[in-house]
Amino acid sequence: MSETMKQLYFLLLSLFFSTAVFSQQKFEFGYSAKAGSFTWPGKESVEYSSAKDIYGPGVSLSFGAFVSKRLGGRLGVSAEMLYNFSGYKTRRRFVYPYSNGRFHQSNTIKRFKVRAFMLPMQMHFLLKKNGKVSLAAGVTPNFVIASKVSTSVEDNFGYSYSDKKNDLVKNKDGSQNFQFFFNAGAYYRLNDFTSLGLEFTGMLRPRDNIDFSFEGGGCLVGTENYEEKYPFGMQSLAISLRHNILR
Repeated sequence: MSETMKQLYFLLLSLFFSTAVFSQQKFEFGYSAKAGSFTWPGKESVEYSSAKDIYGPGVSLSFGAFVSKRLGGRLGVSAEMLYNFSGYKTRRRFVYPYSNGRFHQSNTIKRFKVRAFMLPMQMHFLLKKNGKVSLAAGVTPNFVIASKVSTSVEDNFGYSYSDKKNDLVKNKDGSQNFQFFFNAGAYYRLNDFTSLGLEFTGMLRPRDNIDFSFEGGGCLVGTENYEEKYPFGMQSLAISLRHNILR
């Protein structure tokens, strides 16, 4: 995505937020906070090797501002401007026969810390007109602004290695990581100003090789080392809080 398009997104949302301040009878405006997992835990076999990747759930925290507008009837729209912190790790485990008949085991652990801007936009549907429960779905443009990846390798022969690198979370072509995520949620209005929600944010497709550039040369003889780049493979389930500050 070009810099012009990014500036346009920020401009549109800034105008949306500023409009709310002068239209208190039509809009809600306030702060938003979310906490939950980064992805689904699980295991996957790695193609063309005896390795397995093990994923933990990780953590995803977001906070920022929201604006929403009732369109009439049961429909409404909302937008948020959020700062997101995500922390998660993957473990790649190799087990393969060694030349003397023993089994050689190697564990490569990568810990990710990623900071991003997220701009969720949703369409809301009230289950009952003037009711407290609503369902929503939409899209979330995501901009990764900084990342740090810590790598540690250990095997059962005493070899160990550790390293830290910045800004490895990006697209395969090396460009800044920009994505459109799908979002969906259910919300319950506690009172006129506060609501709680349960939300999903992320990729709809199955995990697409999150560690597509895991360093192979240090683990498997004869494999090629590629420049490290990692996509932002979010599939987050989170609890959200929204509080309207307009009276």
